[in-house]
Amino acid sequence: MKRKGTLSLCLLCVLSVTNAQFSTPGVGISLQPAATVALQVARQVRVQPQRLETMLAPGHTTGTLTFTVFSEVPTEIFIRSSSPQLVSRSGPETRIVLAPYSEQNVSLVALAAHSGTLTITNKNGEIIDQRPYTVAPAKVVYQSASLNYSPSSNRVGLSYTVSGVTSSPLDPIWSAGINVGLNTHTQDLGGGVNINVNW
Repeated sequence: MKRKGTLSLCLLCVLSVTNAQFSTPGVGISLQPAATVALQVARQVRVQPQRLETMLAPGHTTGTLTFTVFSEVPTEIFIRSSSPQLVSRSGPETRIVLAPYSEQNVSLVALAAHSGTLTITNKNGEIIDQRPYTVAPAKVVYQSASLNYSPSSNRVGLSYTVSGVTSSPLDPIWSAGINVGLNTHTQDLGGGVNINVNW
């Protein structure tokens, strides 16, 4: 009889545990809005490199002029080219928001070889920088020249080489050169010509 009472008591405990409801206190999470940085009026920016130059690649009629701008204050600037041959993907005027002490890359598309001037203004429309730039045409040939002197043989040599620029890896590569040598002791003059083609 005592064993049955104990068994009943255990069953009653199990049933009461299974019918129990558990609750946890709610945890509230609130997101703080990100602080907005007030843009200042820039009085100067740094444009790098100092010389803005690029060259069209062989076989290409367009290219990219790439440089960076740097500001010491959070600001926005506007960049415009003096030539319609240099354009921005966002339109005729490029708007850039600059974080302080951080270089920002700028890429403008050159539609042809030309020269011009970039004008940078602040958000008040004031000119804070102007930079000339050059987009050179693609090379047609490579040229090289060298001068050498050998005191032991009293010879002075001059050589000049020109080679073609290929626009395709399937094109043959050619080069031609001329060299002239002079013996400064005997005044004997000699030289030669060479032509090479690789394919």
